[in-house]
Amino acid sequence: MTKTTETELLAAASVIGVVAGMRAFAAPAIVGQFARRGGLDIERSYLGQIGHPTTANVLAALSIGELIGDKLPIIPRRTKAFPLLARIVSGAFCGAVLCDSANRSSATGALAGALGALGGTFGAYHLRKMATQSLGFPDLAVAVAEDALAIGLGIFVTNSVAERQGAV
Repeated sequence: MTKTTETELLAAASVIGVVAGMRAFAAPAIVGQFARRGGLDIERSYLGQIGHPTTANVLAALSIGELIGDKLPIIPRRTKAFPLLARIVSGAFCGAVLCDSANRSSATGALAGALGALGGTFGAYHLRKMATQSLGFPDLAVAVAEDALAIGLGIFVTNSVAERQGAV
């Protein structure tokens, strides 16, 4: 087991924030499932409730709902005030959990996660807009690809933190 460096941990917090910027509920759903299965050491923490089976499963259900709802035309743009705020809070929370699980500052993790979410929100929005409007890809195909990228990236980064802790 190799201890996670501060830089690696802040990078992980930023990346989980990017995931939250892409899909607000995907990041906490992934982090919650890892915590529920013992992959993240947060039981001693006030953030540990994310790993409670009920919490983790509710977050997973909300994430599935978001994946479906994202495809509907009535959903507001992610860059509008409320969806943007939700993504920033999600990224901050997940960044805090990852850092706390490695006995590092949850406040620093929250900041890195929030900044990652901000970048992920606008970056993914503009990439999706470019792919559909400029390149002519169907929006549904781009949205599904974004879903897969967000989930894959979230699992990868959370698993990396968990492996460094020797939990996976």
